[in-house]
Amino acid sequence: MSTNQNQKDESEILFKKHKKVRDLCLQNAEDLIESAKKLDEAKHRHIRFHLSALALEEIGKAELLEMSFVAEVDSRDSSFGESSIENHIRKLFWAFWGPSFGKKVITKQEIDQLKGLATSIHLRRLDTLYIKPTDQQHPKSKLPQEEADRLLSMAEARLGMEKGKTMLKPNDPSINKEELQWFLTANSDPEKYRLIFGRKSQEKLIELGNVRDWIHWLKQQFDQNDEEIRKIVNEELSRKKPEGKDARKPKYKIKIRINSESHSIRTKNLNEWNKHSDFVKLFSDDKSDLIIEFQLAASTPAQALWYIGWGMARSFVVALNIASRGIFWWHVQKDKARYYEEIWDLERNMKLGVQVNPELSVNFKELRWVLNENQLLRTNLLFYYIAMVRNKEEIKPFNSYGLGLAFWAKNDIHLRFELNAYNCFYQAFKEAFLTSGDWDGKSDFKEAVHRQFAKLEDFRNLDEVIDSGEDQAKSPTRSPKTPITLTEILALKMYCDIYLEIIAKRAVDKWNKEKAKK
Repeated sequence: MSTNQNQKDESEILFKKHKKVRDLCLQNAEDLIESAKKLDEAKHRHIRFHLSALALEEIGKAELLEMSFVAEVDSRDSSFGESSIENHIRKLFWAFWGPSFGKKVITKQEIDQLKGLATSIHLRRLDTLYIKPTDQQHPKSKLPQEEADRLLSMAEARLGMEKGKTMLKPNDPSINKEELQWFLTANSDPEKYRLIFGRKSQEKLIELGNVRDWIHWLKQQFDQNDEEIRKIVNEELSRKKPEGKDARKPKYKIKIRINSESHSIRTKNLNEWNKHSDFVKLFSDDKSDLIIEFQLAASTPAQALWYIGWGMARSFVVALNIASRGIFWWHVQKDKARYYEEIWDLERNMKLGVQVNPELSVNFKELRWVLNENQLLRTNLLFYYIAMVRNKEEIKPFNSYGLGLAFWAKNDIHLRFELNAYNCFYQAFKEAFLTSGDWDGKSDFKEAVHRQFAKLEDFRNLDEVIDSGEDQAKSPTRSPKTPITLTEILALKMYCDIYLEIIAKRAVDKWNKEKAKK
């Protein structure tokens, strides 16, 4: 059998699997609608409203599954989870806007109806479904009968439309796969998601009237801003330190403060950095806090100042974490071991100390790490590299890495994120090998890793880390065979740090050689 035939058969099998899941979503939506119809209209109108909203979520999920299949993106990621308010709203959003991704054109009348609908439905559901401590009457009294009936009719109409359409395939000529892949990936980034579903972006969607043109516009906007970041960093880090009249007067200064769990910060090392950098200045007023100032010229577009500033800050902080092998992030208050202020044994009149074991922290004090000049020098190289690949495939591992850091920073006894952080760092590790060309995505990953790490010193637990990462990647939400603590996450992060620095240095050395030839 030919290779083309094999690929065609595999594609058909994958199509049938996605279609099966999509059909199950629609069947569940139908069941929810039928259940809503059986309830007493007046007595249970708030529950009818809730079931109708759930049906719309299942329809929206069917749309997302179809989009992920067409874009050839793994649909098992967190976008399909039920845990966050954003995901509820996201699925409702696609329940309404999904048809405009296909062949249907959204009319002006429909656009007027869709304005802010996803958010308002979800908030309305929460407001009428639960009893609040301050309520003096049943919350269903806030919900008019007509509103519940209208949402049920809307869910029925959308279900009928979805059941009547043919599912798209990846080779559909009307689909821009690259733009759709970008959009689905951008949705998983919390900051980009906030901008994508922000007021300005939603107004543009309403103006355009269809999702495809909107995604194209969004990508253009982000690409332009990423190019601006790349241009700023390239110009600033490539030029010689200006003097006299040539010294540039900045127009904007963005100051951020980050905290280090791992390193002690000494002013003398920061002063050495500041001698050679006008663009990024480093200060500290506390041995565990680092203040970073970015100075931007008047050429920086004012309307993109927030995104450009955030992009540079995030890139620098990621670069610093990689180069230092430590943990630097925006300061997050968290309870690492205790949820209480005091516990007393009243019979013995004695204060007790009870806490989670192991404590959700790493004892970095034993290591006595200091942020040194060499680490800052390597941070500079990584910062430059990240800026150069911002709107390219090679940025993927750095985005996953940044998400892993965010999960680490937000992990505490109230909300455990160890698995999320571990999965993100392992994803970054694999994406780095894939985008660098050191692994083809099909052959044995462990062999590809050994080829690169064999050039370095002995790493005895490398196989164990890869086996654990592969096992966890197969089922991200399942409890691991061996417990994953911050120690395991830090070990994986360090392997990631080493390799990301290798590929950054390799690329920058290549660029410098090419510049020298010109």
